[in-house]
Amino acid sequence: MKRWLTVVLSALIVCSAAAGTASAAANAPAVRVTLEGKALSFQAPPTIIGGKTFVEFRSLFKALGYTVDYVASSKTIKAQSNARKIEMKVGGTTALVNGAKEQVNGDLKLIGGRTMVGVRFIATLSGKTVAWNAQSRIVVITTPVSASVERAALFGVLDKLNKAEADGDASAYMSQFLPNAQMRADIEAGIREQFSQVQIRTTYVSRKIPTLTQTEAVVATTEEIRKAGGAIFFPDRRDRYEYHLRKDASGTWKVDYIAQVSSDWLDVNGMWSQEVQAPDEDKQAVAALLNAQLQAINDKDFDAYAATYVPSAPGAAEELADLKDLQASYRMSAKVERTAIVEYSGDQALLLASMLLDVTQDGETRSGRSLILIPVTKKDGKWLFAGTGDILLNEKL
Repeated sequence: MKRWLTVVLSALIVCSAAAGTASAAANAPAVRVTLEGKALSFQAPPTIIGGKTFVEFRSLFKALGYTVDYVASSKTIKAQSNARKIEMKVGGTTALVNGAKEQVNGDLKLIGGRTMVGVRFIATLSGKTVAWNAQSRIVVITTPVSASVERAALFGVLDKLNKAEADGDASAYMSQFLPNAQMRADIEAGIREQFSQVQIRTTYVSRKIPTLTQTEAVVATTEEIRKAGGAIFFPDRRDRYEYHLRKDASGTWKVDYIAQVSSDWLDVNGMWSQEVQAPDEDKQAVAALLNAQLQAINDKDFDAYAATYVPSAPGAAEELADLKDLQASYRMSAKVERTAIVEYSGDQALLLASMLLDVTQDGETRSGRSLILIPVTKKDGKWLFAGTGDILLNEKL
């Protein structure tokens, strides 16, 4: 459960966002290098200079299958593999690759007394493909393979997932995952629950293969996912995913894990059309509960705010602590814009709510809208929030 109040405020307060960015930059992970999926180790840590990643030369050459000789007097590297012979000199402008000259372009340097080479330069000369993962700061070296040969097999896995989804066949869906796929048990439990409650249809807007080696691949997709039936609330959306696949023991592509890159709602207004039938007295009581919570925010009445939750509701204590901290620095005004009950089962319900929030500090007011989904439950005849809710949309006004 996401604490909606905290998230809305973080979107409205510019200084908070800037501080988070600076902290993230300060804590950037160390640069790493992998070859065919295995991490390489070096006598000195990789370093980035002028947008290029440099590493200690001997370890890289040996990992690529070369025998290496270094002539210290002339600062010359001589490396030889079964396919290539490379000779290059610190300070030189060209390298000899099987006797042919190649421009060095500053890819051989003395750094801290060590001879360092540009990873991309050496790996490319050695017939490898090099990619840079900016988020994880990893240089990925792989042996190129023919994408046309593997494309049909990789896309075929996605097509089988899509068909299993359309058929509501969880076993067929999970058959496309590796037996030791990451979080397989959790994925299977989630898929079986989803297929039992809602029918969805996925359309691939685009499919690309940004990473492909002999044994590993990444398929990047843009998908439109729409509700086709079922009783639970499910908004239509457009998602971007990265499917990480590996070959199993038989050489067949299978899914290891799926990473969601982004998600956008296709029809926000259409969410309200999923309102379900509920007794008027329950609808009014749930709406009154939300109004009471927002009035408690406006009044800085923390006891009244806490009273809108069931005891030990997930995230409620943290939300209350956040609220106390925020109220010390900001004046807040919250109100309900619109509500709808989108799931109902007598003593359990799911509330879709659009709320407006004004935040004022030093005479400056920022306004925002939050669309959230909040679970509610009836305890001893009284409706209470069962959690702090999931945020569907945040926007500044």
